[in-house]
Amino acid sequence: MIKLYHYFQKLVSPKFCLSCFNYNKNYLCFDCLRKLNFKPNFNCLECGQKVVEKCRIKDHSSLIKYLISFGFYENEFLKRMILLGKDGYQEIFEDLGEIMSGFLKNYDFKDYSFAFIPVTKRKLIDRGFNQSEVLAKKLAKKLNLKIFSDLIKIKETEDQVKLDFEKRLNNLKDVFKIKSLPPKKIILVDDIKTTGSTLKECAKVLKEAGAREIIALTILR
Repeated sequence: MIKLYHYFQKLVSPKFCLSCFNYNKNYLCFDCLRKLNFKPNFNCLECGQKVVEKCRIKDHSSLIKYLISFGFYENEFLKRMILLGKDGYQEIFEDLGEIMSGFLKNYDFKDYSFAFIPVTKRKLIDRGFNQSEVLAKKLAKKLNLKIFSDLIKIKETEDQVKLDFEKRLNNLKDVFKIKSLPPKKIILVDDIKTTGSTLKECAKVLKEAGAREIIALTILR
């Protein structure tokens, strides 16, 4: 039913850039991407310090090698675009995945597989899709990489942003589980990095199950 809905939506509502409102193949055109400074940034997940592609900051996070993000959470337009996508416009995340893959093809990730921050079955039913999964699958397809889908979330949690530091730690305890042996190298995808706690908890579970190197990738940070 969801696929039929989006197919019908395409027929009655041609796609246009959500920034300049000109007709375009994606929800962001090239000119607006440039104006929004939408491009990959390589940063330490903990302190935000810029790193080069192969840099390791051993004194900071041993779980995640670095974070790749394309914009800042303070950018109101990009934030509204993601919220609109979560409100039912799944194709926004497919378009963002295609756009992001265009940048990432210039880097060597051939030994990596994509994984994504999972949601519970209840959340998946409520929304109809997992935006991180949609994003990861589009990236994997465009970059010709494998996807690992056996990281699962087994119980509901509160929004991390609304909790203090101590409650954040307990909120994610024993929430994620692995169903099969993960790849050795993983690019872990989420839509937004806020506190980084969810990314680190998933990375911890993946590494305990056998993953050796993890890169985090988000649209915003």
